[in-house]
Amino acid sequence: DDMQRLFSNLVANAVSHGKHVVISATPPRDGFLVVDVADDGPGIPADKRTELLEPFVRGEPARTVDEKGGFGLGLSIVSSLTEKAGGKLELLDRAPNGLIARIALPAAFS
Repeated sequence: DDMQRLFSNLVANAVSHGKHVVISATPPRDGFLVVDVADDGPGIPADKRTELLEPFVRGEPARTVDEKGGFGLGLSIVSSLTEKAGGKLELLDRAPNGLIARIALPAAFS
């Protein structure tokens, strides 16, 4: 259930902010399976990435909460579930625009 929620949140964020979403996985290497969820949306400025992993922090605070905007829990849940599984979450730039949410999970867990 935790992994389903983790990836559901990542994909929902990507679909909400981008028009095209690409999900890819690499075979286990150095003990970790790496999954990337990439979108072509506006991305997240590097100086805001850590802050957006906190509960109730939204990337677009002026936007109202509706079917496209949430409460700011998505990435904090992803971060928490990833850590609980012994993994790591990275938010990376995607060229020419967008974001790559990279999840590394212990291969034994996957």
